[in-house]
Amino acid sequence: MNTEQRIDAICEFLREHVAPELMMKKPNDDDELQVKMVSPEVYPTYLPPIDSGKDWKSLAPCLVVMPLKDSRDRGEGILSVRVGVMTWSPGTRQVEDEKMTLVYDRDGWRTLYTVMDMVESTLSAYHSIGDMSVEYPIVKTHYEEGSPVPDTQPYYLGQIDVPMNYILPVRLSPELNKLLE
Repeated sequence: MNTEQRIDAICEFLREHVAPELMMKKPNDDDELQVKMVSPEVYPTYLPPIDSGKDWKSLAPCLVVMPLKDSRDRGEGILSVRVGVMTWSPGTRQVEDEKMTLVYDRDGWRTLYTVMDMVESTLSAYHSIGDMSVEYPIVKTHYEEGSPVPDTQPYYLGQIDVPMNYILPVRLSPELNKLLE
């Protein structure tokens, strides 16, 4: 497998084993007070471009698999992967004078960490994806408001860094190949 195939394998693993198990809030394009429950989308490397006239609402919730580095040494390789997580939590609906409003409760971090815990526990349970094995430590962090990456309610952003180990195929020198023939 090459790096591209490994990224695809991780995305497919998340689509098959994690996304279907999650039902997360997604904003309605027309009315923020209306919430849809959907499984998160899984994207390789970067978020797709946002269509003109839309904003982050069109992307949440999602998981993004980003390769950090692919290092090789002495017959082994380590693909360091970051799984980015974006959740949306609008708070609670409140009715006053027959008018419904959203009250942001800043509880979206709970959904974010629930999703990150599920990704981590699923990776740990299966232990391998394609020709890769999950290594440790697995590190979970969240983006804070004011960081270079925007994280502001009702959107919550986090990441899981996972080292994946793989064995490199053995390549013999042409001279050795001739001797083995």
